[in-house]
Amino acid sequence: MRIPIILIQLCLFLTSGLCASARADLLRILDRVPEDAMAALVIPNLRTFNDNTTQLIGAMELTSSNLEQVLGVVGIRDAIDFNASAAAIMWPFADNADAYHDWIVLLPTVNADALPAALRAEPGDSPRRFDFNRDTLYIKPVNDRIAAISPDRDRLAAFGDDTSHLEFRRSLIGASIESLDDSDAFLLANIAQSEHLFELVRAAANGRLAAVPMTTEPGLLREVARFVEHNADLLQRDGSAAVISASFSALGMRLDLVSSFRPDSEFGRQLDLTPINSAAPLAGIPEAPFVAAAWLRMDQQILRLMSPDRPDDNEEVIDYARMLDGADAVSVAILAPKSIAQAVIARTIIHWTGDDPMQVARRFRASLEALEDPMKATYAPASVAPMNADAWTIQLPVASRPSAVWYFGAGAALKGPSGLIHTRRNDGFATLTRKPDLLVSAIEATDGHGQRLTDNVIVGQLLSLLPANPDALALVSVEPLMPQVAPMIEAQLGTTLRIPPQLPPIGAVLVARNHATHASIYVPTPDLRLLLDLYRAWDAARSTTVP
Repeated sequence: MRIPIILIQLCLFLTSGLCASARADLLRILDRVPEDAMAALVIPNLRTFNDNTTQLIGAMELTSSNLEQVLGVVGIRDAIDFNASAAAIMWPFADNADAYHDWIVLLPTVNADALPAALRAEPGDSPRRFDFNRDTLYIKPVNDRIAAISPDRDRLAAFGDDTSHLEFRRSLIGASIESLDDSDAFLLANIAQSEHLFELVRAAANGRLAAVPMTTEPGLLREVARFVEHNADLLQRDGSAAVISASFSALGMRLDLVSSFRPDSEFGRQLDLTPINSAAPLAGIPEAPFVAAAWLRMDQQILRLMSPDRPDDNEEVIDYARMLDGADAVSVAILAPKSIAQAVIARTIIHWTGDDPMQVARRFRASLEALEDPMKATYAPASVAPMNADAWTIQLPVASRPSAVWYFGAGAALKGPSGLIHTRRNDGFATLTRKPDLLVSAIEATDGHGQRLTDNVIVGQLLSLLPANPDALALVSVEPLMPQVAPMIEAQLGTTLRIPPQLPPIGAVLVARNHATHASIYVPTPDLRLLLDLYRAWDAARSTTVP
């Protein structure tokens, strides 16, 4: 059986919107989701949802219809109460042709008779039959203001006006229920009932879904797939509930994934952190055009537990992550290179804070001294003025030097990568270039004598749109690379891209509180527009090459 188009439209719209929904709207719909349900797709307030998706559509310069227009085309707009909530409830399904029969859609109505009349339901006792898009569906009023629709007449007949499930939902979500207050739409999954959802996630991560074809050969996508699989296993083992919420405005799109874990579980016991008492995130990163920037608190094991074990055949010569053990927090930024042909990551700055910053330098030096042929290294303490920075060089095998030029610049063609390390009483700095200007600007930013990356107006606005007091933070900016990358993409796809005049950075944070993880990503509207244009160009190029 095909999934009815009304459910598809609900699911599509449930992945978007920004609202200031009232907690009352949220609770009134959650209390009707039965305890044996696998998941529920919820729109807390249709009016706010419609208004904010309309804002996004306009900002994206799209011609798509908003929710109100879609329901008008379907013929049920006047029967729907837009000041209330809507939901699609799904139960665990079997691996057979009837997999999509186990769902019920709850729609708010102006009165008990309005929606059956708009859908031309057959007369008789509830549930009443009606045809929609060549499918047979059934409808019945749950009460005077809510109507339920399902393809399964028996399930619909047994579904009543039971509002006793709220405490069960609260116990699953825990304190992280507050994260839903500002969402315009969300999917709430009961981990104990979601085995099939996890199977779909794993299949999508490995490119086994026809709707999401991709290769997972060794490389970045393979690492992403391993990360997704590992965390799916972790959530299925220790989790109680997962919530994916979406919010839109004219400024862009925010997606949130909140996973609640049992307090007595192995992972859940780690998730009781308090905000870190240290320098502000990215305090040691100077304001400059950048490609990527990240900040991570190091006094906890959350990200390490969320990261899959490294394959035996992928052993690192130098374990840079382990060197930072003992630090309170670490900031890393890759400032924009002059060319993507060489020295792509040469303008990298690392800043860490802690009680003994020198231990990081000592570990790094020891790792260099332990290198064996064909790799060698040199380490010269206090050899660079004016800040007495240590200088280091890793001498690479001749065969590895051409690729080192791409990463570190022309100087790496002779020996290999090189850089500086400078430590103070409570913090330290490292660079991937011997030129001291980057190190000096980072020190000045840290001490308040120079502008920090977070002083940038656009970066500051982006961070204000994400959850406060994070335990990890990441920013990605493609704007500095587009003048060089865009012509190559256009040549590859055989089309001209519409590059927005400004491409603000994309931001993401991770918060670990109250036995739950809260991951949030914000994509500004210009970046969404660029991603959409790239997809359309790629799809057009693919359609011309695939017979």
